[in-house]
Amino acid sequence: MIYLDNSATTQISGEVLDEMMRIYKDIYGNPSSAHKLGQKAKELIELSRFKIAELLNANPEQIIFTSGGSESDNWALKGVAFKKKRGHIISSSFEHPAVLNSLKFLESQGFEVSLVNPNEHGIIEIKDIEKEIREDTFLISLMSVNNELGTIQNLEDLSILSRNNNILLHSDGVQAEPWVKSDFKKSNLDFYSISGHKLHGPKGIGLLLVKDRESILPLINGGPQELELRAGTENVALICALSVALEQKNKNLQEVIKKVYNLHKYLEKSLKEKLTGIKINCEDAPRIPSISNISIKGVDKQQVLTLLSMEDICISAGSACASGSLSPSKALKAIGLSDEEANSSIRVSISQFNTQKELDIFIEKLSSIVKKLRNEEVV
Repeated sequence: MIYLDNSATTQISGEVLDEMMRIYKDIYGNPSSAHKLGQKAKELIELSRFKIAELLNANPEQIIFTSGGSESDNWALKGVAFKKKRGHIISSSFEHPAVLNSLKFLESQGFEVSLVNPNEHGIIEIKDIEKEIREDTFLISLMSVNNELGTIQNLEDLSILSRNNNILLHSDGVQAEPWVKSDFKKSNLDFYSISGHKLHGPKGIGLLLVKDRESILPLINGGPQELELRAGTENVALICALSVALEQKNKNLQEVIKKVYNLHKYLEKSLKEKLTGIKINCEDAPRIPSISNISIKGVDKQQVLTLLSMEDICISAGSACASGSLSPSKALKAIGLSDEEANSSIRVSISQFNTQKELDIFIEKLSSIVKKLRNEEVV
């Protein structure tokens, strides 16, 4: 099996899995219980919180564990909106569905939303956000890295704009976090979403960094867990596993970036040499080193995915959370692609566990499939 869909989810690392299983087996007490096993579980949660705070340069009380990126995004948007009760939110038209659908819900509750389109390079221009600011704008939400294109957004300048206008700023950092050494204090963000399974950690765990707990209301009510901001019995094993995943990521970051960058460069160069009628979308934009979004003239993306899957090669046509949609990708349409181009586009996403040999096999199989679909002679 050749797995090239790492933007959808990643292979869990051995060290992370070992830590998770150890805690599931030995430290199974409820962290809210007063007995020794419960208090040991509680201690592990707080040790993980302190470790992650150090890794992300945040205060421990700013880290609230969630079930993943979608919950973190939902909470950041709805928790702030419910606190404000009315007003205006600015975001982009190519956010993750967790953001876009949360905004649709908030519109149904009387809030007003403005969505800014990216330019043809997959970048949201700060001047376009600035044009949308109103007196009642209370929140801007912009993903750090687009999950389909891999384009890196300018959060540094956006944070200055939001501060100057006294507007809260949230970023979905799910795709960015594997490739950066985050510094929450320096970022000037108010909220930042992270998901464990994009970091070679487990599914079902993430966090929301909250700069000021007074700026947001809980989304889940119940007990006093997570500093009284998120009720529910904590999953100790997953929290500790997330801590290990983030620690490993920071420790090996430069080595991993170098390896994946070289694989990414090799992939795109080889595809352009091997196939005609292909376009690397947003090729000249600043991108993370893992994602390649490729339009292939004269083919249907679903046919390509199915035929590659039959060869035990896993890629995608875009966001996993929107994979059930038959409509062209909103992200690709937003950068100006036609329906035909969007419906012929695939996403290949590489991780540290991939090899050049795997890419060679993928390129050869893809080339053969494309030629067959185009009714070209296969040599």
